Amino acid sequence: MKCPTCGNEVPARPTCVRCGANLFGSPGPALPATALGPVQVPLTSGQKLRLLLGVLPLAFFLLVAAGYFVLSRLFNLPPAPPPIYLFIGVIVLLTGFSAVQRVRDMVSGVAVAQEDLLRRSFNARGSGGARYYGRFERLGTLRLSQRDYVQRGAGQRYRVLYSPASKVVWSLDPPDGRLWEQ
Repeated sequence: MKCPTCGNEVPARPTCVRCGANLFGSPGPALPATALGPVQVPLTSGQKLRLLLGVLPLAFFLLVAAGYFVLSRLFNLPPAPPPIYLFIGVIVLLTGFSAVQRVRDMVSGVAVAQEDLLRRSFNARGSGGARYYGRFERLGTLRLSQRDYVQRGAGQRYRVLYSPASKVVWSLDPPDGRLWEQ
């Protein structure tokens, strides 16, 4: 079904999952002005730098792969087994996708601020340490800072300032009805 307020295709529910508007004329909770739609906020130089640092893993793996291929040609080494090429390809694809998303956000120069309900927060431990995530009602799964993960409880509404392509949360604050300030 199409939302009459925002014009997006949304599932048939009493309220639009994108903008919170009533779809069937049913009475619903009044939403504050900031919850009606996303607000764009310019990225700070620190946020841009953090997005740029997220591109470094791709640069590192491309440099290692290129160095390996050049050195193997220079010293006339036998070719690597096919699983090595497959492994390098998978790593470059995964880090490349993440790098492209971060570059998209950096080039746009804006973060999006929107109010949403934090359904659940969780961490995923890996070789690089723990990564923290929050699952929001409308925004989906976004990456949180350790501070936001520890201090913010699930089941609460928050003002979320995030980069939409890379899904990085810059700030997670309780709603107070004010517009986001720089």
